[in-house]
Amino acid sequence: MACAVDEADKAFAADVLGGCFGQGGDFAVVVEERVTGKSGQDAEVVRTEFKVWSVLLSQWSRVFHTMITSTSFREQAAAEVVIQDFSATTVEAFLRFLYSGVLRGSLATTVEVGMLADKYQVDKLQSLCKQAVQKQLRPETACELLQLADRCQNADLRLQALEKILINPKDALRLRPAISPRLLDEVLSSPFLCVEQEELFQLLQGWGKRKASALDDDLQPVIDNHTVVVVGRKQARYSFSVLGSLWNMYERGGKEGPFLGYWVNVTLGNSDVVKAETETKSMNKLRDVARNHGSLRMEKGWISWMLPHHCVYIMGIVFLFAAHAPVSFDILSSLDGLNWHVLFTIDHRVDTPPNLSEVPIQRPPQPAKWFKLQVREGVYENSFSVRGILRQDANHPSNPSK
Repeated sequence: MACAVDEADKAFAADVLGGCFGQGGDFAVVVEERVTGKSGQDAEVVRTEFKVWSVLLSQWSRVFHTMITSTSFREQAAAEVVIQDFSATTVEAFLRFLYSGVLRGSLATTVEVGMLADKYQVDKLQSLCKQAVQKQLRPETACELLQLADRCQNADLRLQALEKILINPKDALRLRPAISPRLLDEVLSSPFLCVEQEELFQLLQGWGKRKASALDDDLQPVIDNHTVVVVGRKQARYSFSVLGSLWNMYERGGKEGPFLGYWVNVTLGNSDVVKAETETKSMNKLRDVARNHGSLRMEKGWISWMLPHHCVYIMGIVFLFAAHAPVSFDILSSLDGLNWHVLFTIDHRVDTPPNLSEVPIQRPPQPAKWFKLQVREGVYENSFSVRGILRQDANHPSNPSK
């Protein structure tokens, strides 16, 4: 069967179908919103109805298809569905996409449409919204997205926006943020906010205070409080390789004090890892392991790294090489060296990602001071880096090299 369609034809068809929206249909999508009155106390329910074609909804959504075709659903008998957890603006943008394949709206609308698409299993639209939001997630938009994600209870986006602020506070907080006092306090209270003490003080002072004639500013008490407590704050720094960053800090500090023992402690469950002709060469290999330099070869056994004076907010793991032989191993983290959390595990398969690719991990519930590589079967020949935010312990001197 011959088929001749170009992109211009697709765009024209999308325009035609998009123009059909609001021109009738055999099914109603009703939005019920609670709107607060001018007094600020009484709320009324405002109903907005969109007439659409049921066959179109069914083609896009398995959820709508079940509602519309199954006699056990009220929606089938009433020929309508009532939506109470999204605004009319969001629902209209959602429905217009189902007609035209084009999504238009603000960043807030895009976030909410993505959640609506998730609820009704419109996978294509959910994916498009996620991609659009990811493109817009920059330090300059992170506060807005944090507020949106918190309001919409979108945990994944909330975490991404928060981490974008923590890593780039000088850009994300350059202007007074339009977020709730609770969220601002969460951001400024984080010990993993990557900004020096003086820079944070300047940021807070740079926001200024509202004019006396302005409405009461709920953020000001939070700002005033953190302007006071900023003194003595330990700086955090974002790192693509935590162990490598500690080595760089050690070198910049003039290599005062031992790297092994002060900056990083390494414990071997298998001595063959650093086996060499002389003790000096073994110690050099051990130091390379401690600073994550080069590849590590290890058979069944384990090795752990402990940071005596730092802790890490873990964000990811990156492998240096792709696996070339089946191997089973785990990478774990711990705050106290007793309770361990599995970050990444692989079972006798060659499925580690290509060189310098980050793998999905199980995020730990708390920061880490310990990391462990545990090889259960096969031979591990690789090197991994921990990506995250590195911070000096609260009771540590300001100059870690002294």
